[in-house]
Amino acid sequence: IHAFKYYDKPLIAMMLAQLLYVRYQYNILSADYIIPVPIHRFKLLLRGYNQAQVLGKYLSDIAKLPIKSNILIKYKWTKSQTKLTKKERIKNISGSFRINNSEIIKNKKIILLDDVVTTGTTVNLCAKLLKNAGAKSIFVLCIAYT
Repeated sequence: IHAFKYYDKPLIAMMLAQLLYVRYQYNILSADYIIPVPIHRFKLLLRGYNQAQVLGKYLSDIAKLPIKSNILIKYKWTKSQTKLTKKERIKNISGSFRINNSEIIKNKKIILLDDVVTTGTTVNLCAKLLKNAGAKSIFVLCIAYT
């Protein structure tokens, strides 16, 4: 997972997507869209890829389910959450995401995809935004929960 997240290993992403599909096929196939948790555009420039988006692309290909990478936007730069407490994480990412074109997700079932969930702060915030924008349901899917 570490190699996939930080060292752009598409083969690992493909295998992880296959594992997710096998385990959560029912949930995935009942959804309308996959929406990966976004990273800030500067982090995207530094890293070169968004690991949740790469994973989502492979999962989309396997499940024949559309991926919508432009709906949830991270527009505020935040420091890395890896060493922060839950309270610090909440403060760090508060107000850092927004919804772009909410009409697309109205009454839709969404797979919210992230690589690793630790405290749930990021996915909870993103899920709340999607729900408030009109999504019918959100199923959070990740490759690891620590």
